[in-house]
Amino acid sequence: MELQGLKALVTGGGSGVGLELARQLVGAGSEVLIVGRDEERLDAAAAKIPGLRTFAADLARAEDLPRIIDAAVTQLGGLSLLVNNAGIQLNYHLTTRPAPEVLTDVDLELDIDLIAPIKLTALALPHLTNAQHAAVVNITSGLAISPKRSAAVYGAAKAGLRTFTKGLRYQLAVDAPTISAVDVVLPLVDTPMTAGRGAGKISAEQAAREILAGLRADRSEIHVGKAKAFMLLHRLAPRRADALLADG
Repeated sequence: MELQGLKALVTGGGSGVGLELARQLVGAGSEVLIVGRDEERLDAAAAKIPGLRTFAADLARAEDLPRIIDAAVTQLGGLSLLVNNAGIQLNYHLTTRPAPEVLTDVDLELDIDLIAPIKLTALALPHLTNAQHAAVVNITSGLAISPKRSAAVYGAAKAGLRTFTKGLRYQLAVDAPTISAVDVVLPLVDTPMTAGRGAGKISAEQAAREILAGLRADRSEIHVGKAKAFMLLHRLAPRRADALLADG
């Protein structure tokens, strides 16, 4: 996939991997609009990256989703790349947390990590079909394959997104072969979401660089950093891979 001239929408673009993807896409000649909830972060990103467009919205609000796609198409003059990057991970145990709090957290995680990407994809597809080459890129995680004890809902949401991406790929091969569906499996990346969690993180810059290299190579699955070794381990010794992440 040629990055020059892409019209890209990146959710969760105010920080972390989303911001680095935006920076590198703009550097490669793409037109980019990032979405986030924090307007100060969006303004800071726009100040650092000349030409970057921004749009403030909340993926947990269903009414904001059509507005996001409309803003991207209007500001970019079309759409050829959707990157569903935004995510939220809440660590808790269902057996020890009050049920009303669990219900609220479940809604939030599923809305942002699974429901919003599916709905944004559905809203974007009519515009993506107008591009000569287009892609939907969904950012998942090793926790989609081997969940950890404290993030059962996050793992379930990412597993659902991974399965959706694969099913979408089957559909697009028949109905819209100019559009790719790409699953990106990330390892632990040094971002605000992972602050205070784990060790051995890779930088957001490295993660973004490997994602874009995978897009250039037309890969349908992109395993970033340590996720390459983990995916191999899971194929060869799934129980060992599960144990490796269970307490992560």
